Amino acid sequence: MKIRKLAFSLIEIVVVVTIIAIMVAVAVANFQGMNTRSRDARKIEDLNAIQKAMELAYDKLGGNYPADVSALLTTGTLEVWPVTPQGVAYSLSSTGTSYCVCIWMETNKGGNSTQYDDGCNHLTNDPNAPYYCVKNQQ
Repeated sequence: MKIRKLAFSLIEIVVVVTIIAIMVAVAVANFQGMNTRSRDARKIEDLNAIQKAMELAYDKLGGNYPADVSALLTTGTLEVWPVTPQGVAYSLSSTGTSYCVCIWMETNKGGNSTQYDDGCNHLTNDPNAPYYCVKNQQ
């Protein structure tokens, strides 16, 4: 009489569980950095929106940049001053003839400034710079 195999062996089960564990570990590692990268992407979008609003306000104010956030909001080029996903407000430094807005990047990649400075004097092409800044285009 022939004995039929109706179950998986212990080795087969261990191999399958090991493969699943490796796949889960890889997926978790990828998803952990995803939140950080998405927050940094939002910061860059916010700064680009602020830059566009400042340039529109420059035209509305006859060749001068708004001196502060409230002056920018009254021009109607930006409805509300954005905050980072962590709830930190972006700080605007404006002299009327120039401006700069910087924020720290969590991933320390994708920035364009080596350190925060009200004058944006540290702009760089280093892809590992920890800050992202926008400044006047005029």
